[in-house]
Amino acid sequence: MKNKKIRHTVLRAAGFITLAAIIALTSVSCLSIGGSGGGGRGGTLILTGIPSKLDGIYVGLNAEGINTNNELLGVSKFDEEGEVYYVRISDGKAVIPLWNMGRNGYARFTGSGSFEMLIIIWDKEKGPNSVVSKLFYESVRISNGSAIVSYIDADEINER
Repeated sequence: MKNKKIRHTVLRAAGFITLAAIIALTSVSCLSIGGSGGGGRGGTLILTGIPSKLDGIYVGLNAEGINTNNELLGVSKFDEEGEVYYVRISDGKAVIPLWNMGRNGYARFTGSGSFEMLIIIWDKEKGPNSVVSKLFYESVRISNGSAIVSYIDADEINER
């Protein structure tokens, strides 16, 4: 159990560091994106049951494979300068594109596996913004690039 808590803490810290690094990298246009930055086919995570008070704000995620080396980023798109845009929450749900972070940049994730996942709800679509809520899932099963999770089923919920 102690190792699980340590891994949980490390993933949460890594998630924040990764999201901060992505924001920093995007501001200097260092991201390489396979295919179209905002479109393309591939994986999605659907987050359901989001409280109505959060409609109209934004969500992004970071996930680490439990038995794989996959690291996923969940954002709406990247623009020509490489800036990250988060996904807008609407009607209590968000459809979040999943991007696989690889050596050659980012490509839509189409694989399968179990992932530890940190979902962060932000007050703005891009740029400097404030965390509204954080959700941590110990294990999310993604099959053929897709998964559905409920807000309330998070293993840990931290709301501001």
